[in-house]
Amino acid sequence: MTTNLAYFNAPPESWTIHGYYKFRKLQSDFSGVFRKENSWLNDNLKTIINNLESKFSHQKVKRAQELLHILKNQMSDANVAVFWKEVDHERELNIVRNEGRLQSVKVTTDGVLNAIRTTNEIHQHNLLSLLPAGYSPKIGLNSDEQNTKSDFSSEYTPSTLLDSSSEYTPSDESGEDDVILVKIEQISTKKNQIVVHQRNLRILS
Repeated sequence: MTTNLAYFNAPPESWTIHGYYKFRKLQSDFSGVFRKENSWLNDNLKTIINNLESKFSHQKVKRAQELLHILKNQMSDANVAVFWKEVDHERELNIVRNEGRLQSVKVTTDGVLNAIRTTNEIHQHNLLSLLPAGYSPKIGLNSDEQNTKSDFSSEYTPSTLLDSSSEYTPSDESGEDDVILVKIEQISTKKNQIVVHQRNLRILS
């Protein structure tokens, strides 16, 4: 922090250590940390005392010297001691509030994830209900992992490819979670030949 002499624009007879801290608390850059604020006050008083550019009157320099002299024992001033006790208490309360907000965010996030998982399960159930009767879908297999065996019978055994997992991972792109793409393969035999019918089923939630 650079030198901030705004408080010392007031008449020097009104200067007090407690008054300086109260003034600082109203400023946007107040740190709320005694060590920092005390160090800045010390620097400001020395700037006035040194008076390198002769900007300060004799009365201001004298009063700055008096405050610097008592600065080491400032906590013997009841007003200063109470001020910093209140500042520390406010900081502790803010810490507790922030921890409570973080816990609330965690609970909310967990609830959202559970709702998403439940929605996914409902989508899968609704999807399967749309398939023709007699289908036995296999979930979680890639097309190159499916081995088709034919007994050259007139019946076919359908397989369904549904990309699914037990855990939901949110996508960085919006809208991707509302689409379920299903690839359905039908295998039948016709005159000693294997015929594979493929179709894609796209369902929007």
